[in-house]
Amino acid sequence: MSSLPPLAPITRDELLQRLEREVARIGCERNARRYAAILTRDLRIEPSAVHLICYLADARSRNNRDALTLWILEQYEDERFLLMAEHTPEIDLLRDRLVRRLARMEAANS
Repeated sequence: MSSLPPLAPITRDELLQRLEREVARIGCERNARRYAAILTRDLRIEPSAVHLICYLADARSRNNRDALTLWILEQYEDERFLLMAEHTPEIDLLRDRLVRRLARMEAANS
């Protein structure tokens, strides 16, 4: 019978930090899903189609909505985006960035 090594005790502060990171991650994912739905509606992108996957995300995406959600989560990791979001609504920044990215990709494929 194998025994597992004992778990290292964690302090209250470490537990709180982990909890705060998890709550922040969940909030980002919720916002990303909400913004993906808004962008698909505003830009008339078919959420269940697959044409954006190759431009925005990777094989984890099943459809355009998933690709947009993953792309938005990547934007949250960009410090410039976070700084600009202090002064501009996130949805406006995301819309502008998405339109520019898709225009560049379209131009590159022309």
